[in-house]
Amino acid sequence: MKSSKLIEIFKNGNMVIPLFLLKNYKKFKLELNEFVFLMYLYNVGNRSLFNPLKFCEDLNLELMEVMTLVSVLTDKGFINVEVVKNEKGIMEELLILD
Repeated sequence: MKSSKLIEIFKNGNMVIPLFLLKNYKKFKLELNEFVFLMYLYNVGNRSLFNPLKFCEDLNLELMEVMTLVSVLTDKGFINVEVVKNEKGIMEELLILD
């Protein structure tokens, strides 16, 4: 692999995955794609702006896949979507990890 390609890979950043969750994601009844999406959200932060188009771009997924993952993880109780008013008084949707 060329060094320029390797440098480009490192510029994309990295993710932290808690070892406990990596070892036990099947016990939590998570599919691999659900686990990867949940770890992506974990690395974005506990309270992040709900921006499915950014999620699609970051993870190279289709919009329907992202919306399905959000729905499944919400149903399983791993995330919540809340509508809150920001400091400018504008309503925003946040993804919250519990």
